[in-house]
Formats: sequence, structure tokens, C-alpha cells
Amino acid sequence: MTSSLRQRIRLNKSSLPLLLSLGLFLLALTPRIFDLGGFLTIDEIKWTKGAGQFLLALHSGDLAQTYWHFFPGVTTTWGEVIVLWLSWLLLGAKENMPDYVNAVVSHPEQNIFLFRLSGAVLSSFFAPGVYLIGRRLSGDWSAALAGAFIALNPFLLAHSRIVNGDAIAAGFMLLSVLAFLRFAQTKGRGMLILSAIMGGLALLTKLPAPVLAPFIGLVSFIEWFKDRQDKKKTISWLKYLLVWSGIVAITFILLFPSMWVTPINTFQMMFQDSFVEYLYYFHLFVWRRKPQKSRPLCNGNCSRAGCFSRNRLRSTI
Repeated sequence: MTSSLRQRIRLNKSSLPLLLSLGLFLLALTPRIFDLGGFLTIDEIKWTKGAGQFLLALHSGDLAQTYWHFFPGVTTTWGEVIVLWLSWLLLGAKENMPDYVNAVVSHPEQNIFLFRLSGAVLSSFFAPGVYLIGRRLSGDWSAALAGAFIALNPFLLAHSRIVNGDAIAAGFMLLSVLAFLRFAQTKGRGMLILSAIMGGLALLTKLPAPVLAPFIGLVSFIEWFKDRQDKKKTISWLKYLLVWSGIVAITFILLFPSMWVTPINTFQMMFQDSFVEYLYYFHLFVWRRKPQKSRPLCNGNCSRAGCFSRNRLRSTI
């Protein structure tokens, strides 16, 4: 074998990850961006209003108003806000932003493709992300196959084409887990940081993301148990978990403007909207009463959350 042929083979091998990553991204993106202006789902009305509220809160400087739901849906909303802001610059810059945002949000059935675009593009990065992390765990081709499954998974594909947080939260959680598994193998700081950032983004996206914590704890426990006689390893794993948790918290705070100005109130609203408000359904189920008759039972427990007021969107929209 000549030296030039060997060099060409090495070049092909080195370019393989890039080519596979690009191919997986296009494989995921193509079915996601096709005909995004289709039918409107009921939850998307709430998401579009939330994006409008978020953008106007940034525009006015009233950052506390960037909290609009307990999800909290921040990563998805950031994507919607960027697209909405760019559309204002390109199409509606002659009118003031509040008027433009209100006009767009008032007719979601006509403008829903604007709000869906960012989620479709963002979720397309999960397939190459799974490959790039997974190739260090299982090899190029098995990781590429896993990435292809993520790209074409019917559930993820369907939820990537509408405005919600399910597919995006699932993608961030998966990348966080894979990065932490890789960190457990190599103890490389980069993977620990990546895992924590992905975990923070998942937490910003959808409330089920905290299920990451027991999984990360279990992996850490298994790795510690292998060398449990070594006290230094015990201290090291405690440090790893503290660093991971700290980066998750920092990511959550940095990307959630409401946390910059009213952190305690933001957590209180998330708790009330997540748990206290839903006592209404518990009473309705137990007593088999209509909402009007169940109201006295509910008021004592969840009056602050507004058990009959399901929409916490502010008056800015």
C-alpha cells in the first residue's frame, strides 16, 4: 500500500464523524421542516402567547414576566422568541414591537410556522449529538444507527413539528445521560460539564427532567461502589456530583430571566402551578362533584394558585 493511499484512508476516517453528523442532521431536519403551517393543536395557542409575553418582557425590561408557565418551557420559548424577533426585523420593523407581537400572537393559525421552526431545527441536532457522544461508547456505526433512530423516531418526530417541550426535553435528557456515561468512563471534565449543561437545559424545558437526578446518582453510586475502599474516590465522586448539580443550577438561572430578578417568587409560582393548583382535580375526582360545587373544597388549599384560572399568561398579551 502506497503512502498516498494510506494518507487518503486516514483522511477519510478523520472526516467520517463530520460526514455522518451532517447526514444525521439532514435526515432529522428534512421531515421536520416540511409543511410546518399545518393544523393548529390546542396547546400551541398557550405556547405562542407565552412566547409573545416572553419577548415583550425582554423588550420592556420587566423580566419577571418571562415566567409564563410552570413547565417552564424556557428553551423552547427562547427559540420562538428569536424567530419572532427576526420576523419583526424583516417584516414588521416599521411598526412598534408590541403591536407586531400582539398581531402575530392573535392569529396563531396563520403564523404557527414561525413558532414551530425553531423547535424543528433544534431537535434536529439531537441525532448527530447522540452519534458524536455515543461513538465513544459503542463505536461509529452503532452510534450512527442510534442517531438515525432518534432522527426518525415517530414520537420525537411528531412532537418536534409542533410547539411543545416534550421532544426537546427528551433530547436534552438523552444527551445528558450519554455524556455522563462517557464521563464515568474517562473522568474527562468536558463530558461532566456537557452533561450538566444538557441537564440544565432539560430542566428549563419540561418539568419531568428532574428524573435525571436519580439516574445520575445511580451511575455515580455504581462507579463509586467499584472502588469503595478508596476514600479518595469517594470524595472525588461527591465533588463530581456537586459540580454537576452546580452547573445545572447555573444553566437554569442564566437562561431564565425571571430568575435574575425574582428567584424566590418564580419558584413559588412554579410550585403552586405544578402541585397546588392541581388539587382541584383531586377534589373533583374524590367527591365526584361539578367544578361549581367543588369550589369551596378547593379554595382552602389552592386559592393562591387560582384553581379555576388555568391560564397564568400576563395581561401583556
